Amino acid sequence: MLRLLARLAVFAALAAALLEVFFRTALPASESPIPWQEPTLGLLLYDPATPTGVFTSGRLAEQRATWHINAQGWNAGLDYPPVAPGDAPLIAVLGDSQIEGLYVDWPDNIAARLTALSGGRVQGRAYGGSGYPLASFALVGRYLAQTGQTPAVIAVTINRGDFFYSIRGYGRPRPTMPTWSYDAATGAFTHHAPGPYRVRTVRRLLRADQELRDAFRRAWPILDPAELVGDLWTVPAYLRRCAP
Repeated sequence: MLRLLARLAVFAALAAALLEVFFRTALPASESPIPWQEPTLGLLLYDPATPTGVFTSGRLAEQRATWHINAQGWNAGLDYPPVAPGDAPLIAVLGDSQIEGLYVDWPDNIAARLTALSGGRVQGRAYGGSGYPLASFALVGRYLAQTGQTPAVIAVTINRGDFFYSIRGYGRPRPTMPTWSYDAATGAFTHHAPGPYRVRTVRRLLRADQELRDAFRRAWPILDPAELVGDLWTVPAYLRRCAP
């Protein structure tokens, strides 16, 4: 019996190793950069702590592209330092997912191609993010001014989807990552400006916070399915609200 269990364990380990190799080479799972929020302007960038990955799309992951997040949080092979006197003129290309370039290898990004085609006479930099509304382009302009990345030319790519989503979302508050501090002496919460965050870190902190889970349960009680269905059949107000 022990020999059989040992063989099964070895077989399971070998199968897991083969599957790992298969899904990393022949059929890699899609990897996306981890969002990160710039603390001053609230501009959504990517976390440089996870610098590389493979983004796949299509049936059987037939389209694959390697992305690279630089130290400033953009999908680019090179860092974006401040522009110094004597540097090649900077051409800043702003846009959404097309400029972000996750569907192509980062050397084929529009900004990298622009630099290569000019023979280094200009430096192209892509400042793009999936789902960027039109208002984000103004934030990118402020970001360039604050970080000393003074462009000689700014090219903004806008498609009809940008107009549609921006007009539909006009007047609606944009989702951010606000932070609070709690004063145990007074029992008061103080709201602060949005700060940088990493999705995995926030999830881990929320799951580990027993007080937060207790407060959530008190404020949002878990519904019992049987009781909910029973109320729908016995409370006329519920039925009238659910009626078409």
